[in-house]
Amino acid sequence: MAKSKGKSKGKSKSKKPKSKPKKAAKQKKTRSRGKSKKRSGKKDKKKSKNSEDVEKKEEGPPDVFLMVRRKKTTVFIDAKEDTSVLELKRMIAGITKVMPEDQKLFRDREEMKDEKHLGDYGLNAGTAKPQLPATIGLVFKDDNGSWEELDIAPLSQPPELPEVMRLPDSNNPDQAA
Repeated sequence: MAKSKGKSKGKSKSKKPKSKPKKAAKQKKTRSRGKSKKRSGKKDKKKSKNSEDVEKKEEGPPDVFLMVRRKKTTVFIDAKEDTSVLELKRMIAGITKVMPEDQKLFRDREEMKDEKHLGDYGLNAGTAKPQLPATIGLVFKDDNGSWEELDIAPLSQPPELPEVMRLPDSNNPDQAA
């Protein structure tokens, strides 16, 4: 019986080293989990860099909101005060598929020069707000090489308010009662 105990001890000893590699494997897994945590930390750093970039963008000149109009077409664009007219034409070209060389922009019937900035034409956060964007006229070059006339169709007028929705006039005593 003593021999069998000895053999079982020997077997149990041989089992112990087998269990150690399993623990080591588990440790490796926990280490790899630690690495993934570090990776997620790197992503957090990237997110913070992106938020810094957003803050840097906000530090620049404020947005200018524009309503670019040509005939019956209206395009709403927001840009920075220091955006050049040529850059604005490139934005419009991305939408209309008309090259910047074939576009002319007008502010108060005055042609805007490519090298000037929007701020040079009085377009800033105070004059071009989201709820009331500044109007810019747009003309294209015809197929024969001549420029079309500046033509901006008027916007439609809202219908008159129904009588029940009108505010009572203090001048008209019939509606006040």
